[in-house]
Amino acid sequence: MKVFLLYPDRNFDFSPELLPYTVDLSRDLALSALFEAMAQGDDFLMEVIRRVMFTSLNETEVISYRQEILKDCLKYPAVVQQLYGLTLEFVEMKRKRWLWISRRHSRPSSILSGAQQLLEASLDLLRRLRQIADRFAGSFASRGFRRFFDMIRQELDDGYLVIVERHVRELRFTKGVLLSAQLGNGNEGSDYILCKPNDPDRKWIKSVFFF
Repeated sequence: MKVFLLYPDRNFDFSPELLPYTVDLSRDLALSALFEAMAQGDDFLMEVIRRVMFTSLNETEVISYRQEILKDCLKYPAVVQQLYGLTLEFVEMKRKRWLWISRRHSRPSSILSGAQQLLEASLDLLRRLRQIADRFAGSFASRGFRRFFDMIRQELDDGYLVIVERHVRELRFTKGVLLSAQLGNGNEGSDYILCKPNDPDRKWIKSVFFF
Protein backbone atom coordinates (compact mmCIF):
# COMPACT_ATOMS: atom_id res chain seq x y z
CA MET A 1 0.00 0.00 0.00
CA LYS A 2 1.32 3.42 -0.94
CA VAL A 3 0.63 5.73 1.97
CA PHE A 4 1.80 9.01 0.38
CA LEU A 5 2.67 10.67 3.69
CA LEU A 6 5.98 12.21 2.60
CA TYR A 7 5.09 13.10 -0.98
CA PRO A 8 1.63 13.78 -2.45
CA ASP A 9 2.28 11.67 -5.54
CA ARG A 10 4.75 8.94 -4.54
CA ASN A 11 6.26 6.99 -1.67
CA PHE A 12 9.70 7.72 -0.31
CA ASP A 13 12.45 5.82 -2.12
CA PHE A 14 14.69 4.00 0.36
CA SER A 15 16.85 2.28 -2.25
CA PRO A 16 19.55 4.93 -2.98
CA GLU A 17 22.59 4.81 -0.73
CA LEU A 18 23.36 7.86 1.37
CA LEU A 19 26.12 10.06 -0.02
CA PRO A 20 29.53 9.78 1.69
CA TYR A 21 29.49 13.34 3.02
CA THR A 22 26.50 12.59 5.28
CA VAL A 23 28.74 10.91 7.86
CA ASP A 24 30.95 14.00 8.23
CA LEU A 25 27.94 16.33 8.15
CA SER A 26 26.20 14.37 10.89
CA ARG A 27 29.34 14.50 13.06
CA ASP A 28 30.02 18.21 12.42
CA LEU A 29 26.49 19.24 13.32
CA ALA A 30 26.15 16.70 16.15
CA LEU A 31 23.02 15.36 14.50
CA SER A 32 23.30 11.93 16.06
CA ALA A 33 21.95 13.23 19.38
CA LEU A 34 18.96 14.74 17.59
CA PHE A 35 18.32 11.56 15.60
CA GLU A 36 18.54 9.39 18.71
CA ALA A 37 16.05 11.60 20.52
CA MET A 38 13.67 11.38 17.57
CA ALA A 39 14.00 7.60 17.15
CA GLN A 40 13.82 6.79 20.88
CA GLY A 41 15.64 3.50 20.43
CA ASP A 42 13.71 2.38 17.34
CA ASP A 43 16.25 1.17 14.77
CA PHE A 44 13.79 1.38 11.88
CA LEU A 45 12.85 4.96 12.74
CA MET A 46 16.51 5.84 13.05
CA GLU A 47 17.18 4.65 9.50
CA VAL A 48 14.12 6.49 8.16
CA ILE A 49 15.13 9.69 9.94
CA ARG A 50 18.66 9.58 8.55
CA ARG A 51 17.48 8.99 5.00
CA VAL A 52 14.72 11.61 5.04
CA MET A 53 16.87 14.24 6.71
CA PHE A 54 19.71 13.78 4.23
CA THR A 55 17.42 13.81 1.19
CA SER A 56 17.26 17.39 0.02
CA LEU A 57 13.89 18.93 -0.66
CA ASN A 58 13.24 22.30 -2.31
CA GLU A 59 9.67 21.84 -3.56
CA THR A 60 7.45 24.33 -1.75
CA GLU A 61 4.29 22.31 -2.36
CA VAL A 62 5.78 19.15 -0.89
CA ILE A 63 7.09 21.03 2.15
CA SER A 64 3.61 22.47 2.77
CA TYR A 65 2.14 18.99 2.30
CA ARG A 66 4.42 17.57 4.98
CA GLN A 67 3.75 20.48 7.35
CA GLU A 68 0.02 19.75 7.16
CA ILE A 69 0.66 16.12 8.08
CA LEU A 70 2.98 17.16 10.91
CA LYS A 71 0.24 19.36 12.38
CA ASP A 72 -2.09 16.36 12.47
CA CYS A 73 0.64 14.25 14.10
CA LEU A 74 1.10 16.86 16.82
CA LYS A 75 -2.65 17.16 17.32
CA TYR A 76 -3.37 13.42 17.41
CA PRO A 77 -0.14 11.73 18.60
CA ALA A 78 -1.98 8.79 20.18
CA VAL A 79 -3.67 7.87 16.90
CA VAL A 80 -0.42 8.08 14.95
CA GLN A 81 1.25 5.89 17.57
CA GLN A 82 -1.56 3.35 17.19
CA LEU A 83 -0.98 3.22 13.43
CA TYR A 84 2.73 2.74 13.86
CA GLY A 85 2.12 0.24 16.64
CA LEU A 86 0.14 -1.98 14.27
CA THR A 87 3.11 -2.03 11.91
CA LEU A 88 5.53 -2.99 14.68
CA GLU A 89 3.12 -5.64 15.93
CA PHE A 90 2.98 -7.27 12.51
CA VAL A 91 6.76 -7.18 12.01
CA GLU A 92 7.39 -8.71 15.44
CA MET A 93 4.67 -11.31 14.97
CA LYS A 94 6.12 -12.30 11.60
CA ARG A 95 9.65 -12.51 13.02
CA LYS A 96 8.61 -14.74 15.92
CA ARG A 97 6.45 -16.96 13.72
CA TRP A 98 9.13 -17.71 11.15
CA LEU A 99 11.85 -17.98 13.79
CA TRP A 100 9.76 -20.62 15.56
CA ILE A 101 9.18 -22.54 12.32
CA SER A 102 12.77 -22.41 11.09
CA ARG A 103 14.30 -23.54 14.36
CA ARG A 104 11.86 -26.19 15.52
CA HIS A 105 9.97 -27.45 12.48
CA SER A 106 10.70 -27.78 8.82
CA ARG A 107 7.88 -30.05 7.70
CA PRO A 108 5.56 -28.65 5.02
CA SER A 109 2.56 -29.08 7.30
CA SER A 110 4.23 -26.98 10.00
CA ILE A 111 5.20 -24.28 7.53
CA LEU A 112 1.66 -24.20 6.11
CA SER A 113 0.13 -24.06 9.58
CA GLY A 114 2.45 -21.24 10.63
CA ALA A 115 1.73 -19.25 7.47
CA GLN A 116 -2.01 -19.72 7.92
CA GLN A 117 -1.85 -18.54 11.53
CA LEU A 118 0.17 -15.50 10.45
CA LEU A 119 -2.46 -14.65 7.85
CA GLU A 120 -5.20 -15.04 10.43
CA ALA A 121 -3.41 -12.73 12.84
CA SER A 122 -2.74 -10.26 10.01
CA LEU A 123 -6.45 -10.17 9.24
CA ASP A 124 -7.08 -9.06 12.82
CA LEU A 125 -4.56 -6.23 12.35
CA LEU A 126 -6.30 -5.16 9.14
CA ARG A 127 -9.62 -5.01 10.97
CA ARG A 128 -8.08 -2.86 13.69
CA LEU A 129 -6.55 -0.59 11.05
CA ARG A 130 -9.96 -0.20 9.43
CA GLN A 131 -11.51 0.62 12.83
CA ILE A 132 -8.96 3.40 13.38
CA ALA A 133 -9.73 4.81 9.93
CA ASP A 134 -13.48 4.70 10.54
CA ARG A 135 -13.14 6.42 13.89
CA PHE A 136 -10.68 9.19 13.07
CA ALA A 137 -11.03 9.84 9.34
CA GLY A 138 -13.13 12.94 9.98
CA SER A 139 -10.80 14.37 12.61
CA PHE A 140 -7.61 14.75 10.56
CA ALA A 141 -7.33 17.84 8.39
CA SER A 142 -4.25 17.26 6.22
CA ARG A 143 -4.58 16.12 2.64
CA GLY A 144 -2.16 13.28 3.26
CA PHE A 145 -3.95 11.72 6.22
CA ARG A 146 -7.41 12.24 4.76
CA ARG A 147 -6.41 10.41 1.60
CA PHE A 148 -4.66 7.73 3.69
CA PHE A 149 -7.77 7.03 5.74
CA ASP A 150 -10.04 7.13 2.68
CA MET A 151 -7.78 4.60 0.95
CA ILE A 152 -7.94 2.25 3.94
CA ARG A 153 -11.73 2.46 4.11
CA GLN A 154 -12.06 1.80 0.40
CA GLU A 155 -9.49 -0.99 0.04
CA LEU A 156 -10.32 -2.69 3.34
CA ASP A 157 -14.09 -2.45 3.04
CA ASP A 158 -16.41 -5.02 4.61
CA GLY A 159 -16.71 -7.06 1.42
CA TYR A 160 -12.95 -7.40 1.04
CA LEU A 161 -12.45 -8.42 4.67
CA VAL A 162 -15.19 -11.06 4.40
CA ILE A 163 -13.50 -12.56 1.33
CA VAL A 164 -10.09 -12.60 3.00
CA GLU A 165 -11.56 -14.20 6.11
CA ARG A 166 -13.15 -16.94 4.01
CA HIS A 167 -9.87 -17.67 2.23
CA VAL A 168 -7.96 -17.78 5.50
CA ARG A 169 -10.55 -20.13 6.96
CA GLU A 170 -10.29 -22.43 3.92
CA LEU A 171 -6.53 -22.58 4.40
CA ARG A 172 -7.09 -24.47 7.63
CA PHE A 173 -7.97 -27.48 5.42
CA THR A 174 -10.24 -28.97 8.08
CA LYS A 175 -11.46 -31.56 5.53
CA GLY A 176 -8.03 -32.36 4.14
CA VAL A 177 -6.60 -31.29 0.80
CA LEU A 178 -7.23 -32.32 -2.79
CA LEU A 179 -4.07 -32.76 -4.84
CA SER A 180 -3.25 -33.86 -8.35
CA ALA A 181 0.15 -35.32 -9.21
CA GLN A 182 2.09 -37.18 -11.87
CA LEU A 183 4.56 -40.01 -11.67
CA GLY A 184 8.15 -38.92 -12.10
CA ASN A 185 11.46 -40.75 -12.14
CA GLY A 186 11.41 -43.91 -10.07
CA ASN A 187 7.61 -43.62 -9.78
CA GLU A 188 8.03 -40.75 -7.37
CA GLY A 189 5.35 -38.12 -7.25
CA SER A 190 5.97 -34.91 -9.14
CA ASP A 191 4.16 -31.82 -10.43
CA TYR A 192 1.92 -31.56 -7.39
CA ILE A 193 -1.00 -29.16 -7.80
CA LEU A 194 -3.32 -28.02 -5.03
CA CYS A 195 -6.84 -28.25 -6.45
CA LYS A 196 -10.01 -26.46 -5.53
CA PRO A 197 -11.86 -28.29 -2.72
CA ASN A 198 -14.81 -30.41 -3.76
CA ASP A 199 -18.34 -29.17 -3.29
CA PRO A 200 -20.01 -31.09 -0.44
CA ASP A 201 -22.75 -32.41 -2.78
CA ARG A 202 -20.41 -33.44 -5.55
CA LYS A 203 -20.23 -37.19 -6.20
CA TRP A 204 -16.85 -38.75 -5.52
CA ILE A 205 -16.50 -40.17 -9.04
CA LYS A 206 -16.70 -36.64 -10.49
CA SER A 207 -14.20 -35.43 -7.92
CA VAL A 208 -11.67 -37.97 -9.12
CA PHE A 209 -11.89 -37.20 -12.83
CA PHE A 210 -12.86 -33.51 -12.82
CA PHE A 211 -11.08 -30.86 -10.72
